[in-house]
Amino acid sequence: MAHDYTAPRRTNDSPIARARLARGWTQQRLADALGVKQAQVANWETGFRRPKLDALRRIADALGTDLAALISSGTQND
Repeated sequence: MAHDYTAPRRTNDSPIARARLARGWTQQRLADALGVKQAQVANWETGFRRPKLDALRRIADALGTDLAALISSGTQND
């Protein structure tokens, strides 16, 4: 049985993942909306990398959510 990579799925319980899933978006769809690679979204959601504040603003705008809802994901690099 093949995995459906087009269906939204949870990677963890990060604020970005929650907001993305609430919209029914895949990581790829969010990446496309932001002009980044899907791996970057995965890195943000897993905590491997933390988005900078300007990226958090773009994520909030793309997902139609409040920036404060994403702040707990923090800011650091890329």
